[in-house]
Amino acid sequence: MDLYNRDRSVLRATFGLYRAWDETVNQNMDRKQAPKQMLAALDSFLASYR
Repeated sequence: MDLYNRDRSVLRATFGLYRAWDETVNQNMDRKQAPKQMLAALDSFLASYR
C-alpha cells in the first residue's frame, strides 16, 4: 500500500489495468481462435489442389 501512496501514477496504472482486464481477456481468446480459423480456411482452399 505504501507504493501506491508514494506515486499517483502507479495507482492510476493499476486502475487502468483493472478497467481494461475484460477487454484484454477477450482479445487473448480471439487470438487463440484465430490460428484455428486460418487453418480451416487454408485447408478448404488447398482441398481443390489435392
